Amino acid sequence: MASEQWAKDLKVFLVPLASASSSRRGLWRDRLLAAGAADVFEAPSPKLAGLSHAVLAPELTRERLDSWLKREAIQLNPEAWVTTDWLIACLARQRLAPEAQFSWPPATSAPSSPAKRQGRDEGANTSPRKASAAHVAATSPTSLSQSPAKRPHTAIEFGDASPKTFSPSPTFRKLAWGADAASAKPHQDSGSEVEEVPKMSAFNGQLTPLRERLLRSKQKFACQRSEPARGNNHELADLFSRMQKHYESLGDGWRERSYRMTASLLRGLAFEISGPGDLQRPELRRLGKKTREKLLEFLQTGKIGRVEGLHEDEATIALNELQGIWGVGLTTARRWHGMGCRSVADVRQRVKDGQLQLNQDQVIGLDLYEHFAERIPREEVQQLFEAVREACQGRFGPRLRLEACGSYRRGKASCGDVDLLISARSPEEEFGLGSCKEVLGHLIADLTKQGFLTHDLKGSKWHEGDVSTSSACYFGVCKLPEKETYRRIDLKVHPVLEFPFALLSFTGSGPFNRSMRLFARRAGFSLSDHGICQANHARGNGRGQRLWTGPPIDQHRFITEKDIFDFLGLAYREPWQREVDAQWLLETGTDLSAAASMPETAMPETAMPETAMSEVGTQPEVVDVDSDSEEKGCEEISPAMLIRLAQLVVAKCRSLHADPVSDPSGSAYLPQIRQMSDGQILAHWRIWRCPLPEYQAAAAQICVSRRFMCDTLLLRAVRQLHLAGTEELKQLSAWPGIVSVAALGLIDFAYGLGDVSRAHAQCDVMSQANIFQNLMKVHGALEEWKKPLFVLSLLLLRQLVDPSTATAKLAEVTDRGLNCPQTQVTSFSLLLLLCAQRILPDQQQEQGSRQTLLTCFEHFMDSHKEQAMASAFIEPNRLYWAKTAGRPGCPEWLQNNVDAHAVNWYTALLNSTLAIQVPHLPVYWDSFAPPVVDFWEGLTEEAWGHFRANFGRRWQGIPQLKADSPSPIRRKDLRGGYLPHQPPRGLDRPTQQLGAVMNAEIAPAGRFANEAVNPSGSPEVRRCLARYVERFGFFFSKAFFVRRCFEALNGECKPEFAGARAAMQDLFAQYRRDPQARVPELVESLEEYCYKDDMFVELDVEATSHFLQWLQLIEP
Repeated sequence: MASEQWAKDLKVFLVPLASASSSRRGLWRDRLLAAGAADVFEAPSPKLAGLSHAVLAPELTRERLDSWLKREAIQLNPEAWVTTDWLIACLARQRLAPEAQFSWPPATSAPSSPAKRQGRDEGANTSPRKASAAHVAATSPTSLSQSPAKRPHTAIEFGDASPKTFSPSPTFRKLAWGADAASAKPHQDSGSEVEEVPKMSAFNGQLTPLRERLLRSKQKFACQRSEPARGNNHELADLFSRMQKHYESLGDGWRERSYRMTASLLRGLAFEISGPGDLQRPELRRLGKKTREKLLEFLQTGKIGRVEGLHEDEATIALNELQGIWGVGLTTARRWHGMGCRSVADVRQRVKDGQLQLNQDQVIGLDLYEHFAERIPREEVQQLFEAVREACQGRFGPRLRLEACGSYRRGKASCGDVDLLISARSPEEEFGLGSCKEVLGHLIADLTKQGFLTHDLKGSKWHEGDVSTSSACYFGVCKLPEKETYRRIDLKVHPVLEFPFALLSFTGSGPFNRSMRLFARRAGFSLSDHGICQANHARGNGRGQRLWTGPPIDQHRFITEKDIFDFLGLAYREPWQREVDAQWLLETGTDLSAAASMPETAMPETAMPETAMSEVGTQPEVVDVDSDSEEKGCEEISPAMLIRLAQLVVAKCRSLHADPVSDPSGSAYLPQIRQMSDGQILAHWRIWRCPLPEYQAAAAQICVSRRFMCDTLLLRAVRQLHLAGTEELKQLSAWPGIVSVAALGLIDFAYGLGDVSRAHAQCDVMSQANIFQNLMKVHGALEEWKKPLFVLSLLLLRQLVDPSTATAKLAEVTDRGLNCPQTQVTSFSLLLLLCAQRILPDQQQEQGSRQTLLTCFEHFMDSHKEQAMASAFIEPNRLYWAKTAGRPGCPEWLQNNVDAHAVNWYTALLNSTLAIQVPHLPVYWDSFAPPVVDFWEGLTEEAWGHFRANFGRRWQGIPQLKADSPSPIRRKDLRGGYLPHQPPRGLDRPTQQLGAVMNAEIAPAGRFANEAVNPSGSPEVRRCLARYVERFGFFFSKAFFVRRCFEALNGECKPEFAGARAAMQDLFAQYRRDPQARVPELVESLEEYCYKDDMFVELDVEATSHFLQWLQLIEP
């Protein structure tokens, strides 16, 4: 039996070498002392005499130990030399494990007396500790020598009133199905490295060359990895994991993924990183420069400076605490954080004041926050288990089997919640029990009646349309009568044939399950908690290939978990051995769970027309993918890729019928993606993951963090309105007359009429156009998902602006040519942008210097994008038409303005090629773009220099443009630009004309957006379009952008930038303390650091850019 004082009288030395890192040794020491150990040493000490155990890392060599002992001038003479696996086994079982099976060095003699070793193995000792170990071995149901890794869990048969522990294989067969135990042989020690399942027994004997290669390389999978991370590697992986969690909480998906993959890579290395030379080994070739610098810093100083300050980051602390509320994920936590909530107490106050509305789960999670945050001891899990067992036995008798899963079954000392798996004892008894839903329904009713179940979480609707037709799940809250603490509990009922698969899945750990399922998928099977099926692929059986589930394997052959391991050719791992790397595994390449929870700001906020799903990537060259193609850098189609691709489509497809904000999972688009060919899928993946070669030059110029290039105040207002007004939007959509009420109310408010009939007839002072009619025109031109936002904007503007501002905005909307649908949609953007500028500051209370600076920088980015669009497109376009006035095919109206169609086309081009979002919502169905010509072909380089030098300047109409136009641009210097219906130079076939790409009379609607990124389209067209993108990208290059950004924020040249200078000064004080900053000691102020001269005129771009990188505003 397990004992709380199982380590009584032990005197243990944890040898500080190899993978026995300081953090692991500290944890082991605390747990040993809590278990009654007399003394535990982590470092050399004069008190090492009389040791009972010396615990060493299994990979530690005799030579290295001798060298270390000689250097430290100490002698060790313990009773037993054991590996750290022995200690892990003891802690998992809460009792002593036999030293003989964990002796160090493995399979060789330890550096201790042979007589002592022999005596210990034969049990020829009389110490109380040895007698205790012998007693444990003699009294356990299965000999420890036969099953050294017995499961530290509880399995209840309702014919027996007391819990008992049993060996997974033969005993389970007998208890579960009545099989003859004599015919079943106990399996060998599953922890052995040399254990191999015979190849011919794997995969039902159906071996292929791919499966044979897979079996030979199975040790690289975490579910089979037997060698732990080595000393420095383990500590480095822990440090990078801390950084990964930090950036995950901040919503920085790119850094989070980078650090996660680095940590997993370090854990999987077969050598220890001990010096700078190891950083040049080929296994680390994928690490970037910054990562290598951090590794080198650790080797030189023993720490990473970036990690040291993470525990002081207020945003991370706040987000972690908010996510501790049940029902609150990262997205909700970040939204609440933006509203000023920094703690659970803040949330409770906001709820009390009526400023925050919670759903049912969040109300329960908030009320029971302290209860759920407290870990559940194993003893209490056992009591909760007994309560459910008694309810099962009282209702169903001895026909059910109950298993405690999760961290309890993996041998953890405490659990976060209670996971219970329920199933019939045999197929025969299952027949009379009813369906799983019926069984669970009766059980929930009984436990609720007894007062054991106190709250229903999202599982309260378990009976309403479950996803699974065979199993049933319930999520709720329970409490023991004699205790005051409420606990989370999950109940899962599965058919008896699915029981071993469900047991494997719900035992965990999650990374272990994902690794095992990946192995199955590569072998051509699909493994889940319901069974294992053959998997048919689009082509081949390699990793990540497109997958369809085929016919299931006969479930009668799988009686225990070990049968699943045997079928896949894997060595069996006991539950306590399944606590593998908690980060996403190295071999997967893609983190499905991380992608599903990726914050929206980390995704490219671009739109994609519905036609793009069928037009982009018709048949590009597809590289054949196999399981060994990682070295070639080939992308492979996996379920994770499809889901990630769907999420990118959600972020892009703002013109589709489905709401891209309320459906971030991408489920609405998965059916469309699954119907595409492999070539189309890979084309989309390559487009949306990285730009095509024609646009890479433009992408390389941009130094600004991708998050800010993909986001605007406008888009965040759209998200904010959806998140904060979900119920209101639903009501607005269901009330046909609300748009009239909202429009008339705003007009009445703006003009102070006091009469609805007068609001109906109110006209704009300048244009004399009817305001109400024009607002209704705008509403009618919008897509369905935008209409509620338009109405909500009208309602909010009455609360957020004064009458004069409302009058000016209504005049701006009305004083436009609203006969064109595109102009009407642009008018909607004007209203929504004003609403965004008012609503976001109120809901993002600026607390702290970093938040203040971030808000100012976002305002600057919106302004800078507008100025970049003017200097790269609008003003050069106007100048070209002014200089070419009178030419054939040049309409008069094109000379005086760049209309909404041209702006929309350019916005869509930036959106499609580089995922750049400007403060304007592009409409992809708008295919009328006559003002678009290749004007940069017709303007000289001197003209481009003029627009660079006069960045942000807008000329007021053609006369002023002519007067101020750069002198180098003369009529004779204008080379032949072409109109949309004219072919670009070098393009002979009419189907490749640029006009065919942009003109609705020749090409399908929206075709231009597809052609810009179509890898099967014309490279000449893409090269022509790339010129527009490169001009825009120049204004975000480091040399240009850093100067504009710093001078604008430090000078606070706009009211929106107020507070930026003081915030940067405060942050500079922190920046100075960063060792990587290397700020000279004599430099005391930010201006001294960023300017080269005493007059603060010549900006030091490199120093300033390093400061902005530290602030995470621009990329390294």
